[in-house]
Amino acid sequence: MKIKTLNVTFMVIAYLISIPLQAFFWAIIGLKAHYLILLFSHFIFFIYLIYIFTGTLIIDFNNDKDTLTLEWDKKPIYTKIENQVILLSEIKNWKFFNGRGADRLKIYFNSGESLIIDFNNLIDFGENSKKVDQLLFFLNTKNIKQQLA
Repeated sequence: MKIKTLNVTFMVIAYLISIPLQAFFWAIIGLKAHYLILLFSHFIFFIYLIYIFTGTLIIDFNNDKDTLTLEWDKKPIYTKIENQVILLSEIKNWKFFNGRGADRLKIYFNSGESLIIDFNNLIDFGENSKKVDQLLFFLNTKNIKQQLA
């Protein structure tokens, strides 16, 4: 299944850095009083940031081998998730967080490492939520415990 992801942390950092850079750029050009042009360019740049920090992750459940395969279809500009096959026996537990811009699934491994997947809620209109529910159902049916808050 294809799931849209969004790297929220780095998108917000890039957005906050872009505000003074855009102001500086427009001050050099001399468009200080044209607020509609400034607002429009700011909005276009924000859409561009969403595009470069959004990716499409293909998650495949294999019931026979008890594996979870993660493979990028469109990799965002910055992510710590690589293409990998995860054995379910390596997963210690998981925790799911609901958010406004992105929901987050944090998977804890027996080795002490963790994997964070941010699911994009900005542009999917509820489709990602159904796919996330399928992933959580798969983890639950394989008796992988959910870590409570």
